[in-house]
Amino acid sequence: MRPQISIGNDLPISITLPTPDDVEKKWVGWRVWAVDLHRDADRKLRLNVFADPIDGPKQQEVFEFFLGPLGQTASPRFTALAVACGIRTRLTSVDQLEGRYFATRNGGKLSIDFGSLEFALAPA
Repeated sequence: MRPQISIGNDLPISITLPTPDDVEKKWVGWRVWAVDLHRDADRKLRLNVFADPIDGPKQQEVFEFFLGPLGQTASPRFTALAVACGIRTRLTSVDQLEGRYFATRNGGKLSIDFGSLEFALAPA
């Protein structure tokens, strides 16, 4: 039998959710043209994804991700990028990202801000 717990009374929790003003509604399409993987001084793997916008006045963007030891684990944000780029099973080399397309909103700050290119191409 599970104990009855009232979250509001027994387990104080505070979650700040993004407000509509915090979330950019327009999706921007990107093409990955280069990827740079290197180890920081603290031995963490840092992955920089360089992307050009597919249209519009935006400048080239660098999306930065951190990976676990030996690249065996990835953040939910990096996983969202890989899925947005069409990778569905296994990423064996970061070079697999080059030439792929994806979309972001809100500057790609959170994993939910990555999506397929279709989001950027859909009529507003």
